[in-house]
Parts: sequence; structure tokens; C-alpha cells
Amino acid sequence: TTSTINRANLTLTTSDVVKAYDGTTAATGTLVVGAGQQLFGGDSLGGGTFAFTDRNAGIGNKTVTVAGASVNDGNGGQNYNVTLANNTTSTITPAKLTLSTDAVNKVYDGNTTAAGTAIVTSGTLVDGDSLSGGSFAFLDRNVGTNKSVAVSGITVIDGSNGANYELSFANNTGSSISVLGLSTWTG
Repeated sequence: TTSTINRANLTLTTSDVVKAYDGTTAATGTLVVGAGQQLFGGDSLGGGTFAFTDRNAGIGNKTVTVAGASVNDGNGGQNYNVTLANNTTSTITPAKLTLSTDAVNKVYDGNTTAAGTAIVTSGTLVDGDSLSGGSFAFLDRNVGTNKSVAVSGITVIDGSNGANYELSFANNTGSSISVLGLSTWTG
């Protein structure tokens, strides 16, 4: 009548979480038992909420916090001393964006300059992030429709020097250079 069963020590964490950058700290974790420890009998893990500690991209170096985890052991979890541990090897991959320009229409002026406006043509720019700058140029200076405008140098303002995005650029192929109208002067 004086025997004791001590609680087993148990560390709970999450397996590595991998997601693409979405501007949030939301994480979908999976509870796991820490290395070298185990559940006994038919005991199981329950609950758990997970979150990245920041929203920015990083490969294998992101921290995911664990809260609200429990053990279903038929004794209200009292058979274990539970410790929760953060996962520090999770990943937020950069989101892929393809950038281009709206159609550029100008009157022939003998050069290839183009006044473009940066747009996203593929992928999603997260709310609060924005596009900045860019260089735009027609591929040739001649009059025509369905002309190509080359795009480069657009950056993303995302609070992480653009590191949350993997950028690619696409030419706009619906631009035009119209004929320069000349008037005749008679003196």
C-alpha cells in the first residue's frame, strides 16, 4: 500500500512544418514525442496549436511554437510530466511571383523607352506587400501593334528585402507604338 508509480517525462513538439510564404504566422503542425521518449500502452497525443514566430521566409531555420498539447492516458494526462518544446527546423519557402507591366502605348519617338507599370501576372502578392520600381523597354523602336516590352528590376517591398518572394519577369506582348503625325507647314 506504500508503492508509487512516478510520472513519465514526456517532451512534445511538432514535426517540421513547411509552407509557402503567405504573410501569416499560421502553422499546421503534427504533435510528436521528443527523441528518446515514448508513450506507453494505448496512450495518445491530443490537441495542440502551432504558430511560426515570424511570417518571413527561411529554409530549415524557422521556429514553430507548440501550445495546448495533451496526452490521452485514461488518467487525465496525470501519468506524464509534459514539457512542450518549439520546433526550430521548420521552413517557409518564398512565394513565386511573375511580374510584368500593363500594356504600354506610345507615339513613335525614335527610341525604345517605355513607361510601364509593374503588375503581378502569376502568383499572389500578400496584402501589405507592394511592388516598386522597374525598368521597361520596347524590344525595338518601330511602329506596330502587339509589340513586346521587356521588364526587369522590379522589387517587392515586404519587410524582408524581398526575400519572401522568388521573382521572375515576363515581357508584355500587347503593347503598341503608333505613327507620329506630322503636319505640313506652308509659309
